[in-house]
Amino acid sequence: TADFGGGMFNTGNAEPHVINCRFVDNVGSVSGGGMANIEANPVVLNCVYQENFGGFGGGGIYNRTASPSVTGSTFYGNIAGSFGGGILNDLDSFPTVTNCILWENVDSTGSKSSGQFRVLAGDPVLEFSCIQGGWTGAGGTGNLSVDPSFVDAVGGNLHLSDGSPCIDSGDNVAFVTASVLIGISVDYEGNARFVDHLKTPDSGRGVGLIMDMGAFEFQQAPSGDFDRNGSVDLFDFAEFLAMFTGPAGS
Repeated sequence: TADFGGGMFNTGNAEPHVINCRFVDNVGSVSGGGMANIEANPVVLNCVYQENFGGFGGGGIYNRTASPSVTGSTFYGNIAGSFGGGILNDLDSFPTVTNCILWENVDSTGSKSSGQFRVLAGDPVLEFSCIQGGWTGAGGTGNLSVDPSFVDAVGGNLHLSDGSPCIDSGDNVAFVTASVLIGISVDYEGNARFVDHLKTPDSGRGVGLIMDMGAFEFQQAPSGDFDRNGSVDLFDFAEFLAMFTGPAGS
């Protein structure tokens, strides 16, 4: 817990590279539960912002006089006391948000779109992202407003399920630009990006295989990978047993 940026506070013209990080259950009592950027311009790639709280705004991220680049990240279940459960943009802030998913974030307005991304000032650009309630601000190219179809969001599994509209719907250029700068070309879990889903038409932007929206690239799962993380492990075994045994005591 902190006044600003319960998970991370960037200021003083800082330009950190924030890569493959998960911000969960952080509190910014003033603003910025997961991250607060005040006079700072971080590059954020492949991150998850989940169930963070910002007292005034920005449950996931709060921007004030800041222009971060946020690419290939997922915002889910973040809460703001007033504005912008997912992201709040304030004062002279000009962030670029691409290949992201903002879903089921909540603020006091009750509006689905305001709950995901609220603009009090500044001019953010949001493209090739899935945002609940839609987006009417700058950019808008390639955006979706349909259910991203997570595997089990309530249970914390934010992988994309087979048939998700976010598969093969991202912007290769934005990701490659960020990945070249940072030196990473995989998703949050270290799995390959640009994995083609044969049953899904490419609807994103780029040449060749098109990447997915969000922090997790959909993997062509091996048999038995019930949680869709690209490997068969003990979690999948437990899920397999549950199919046959049912809840305890049944």
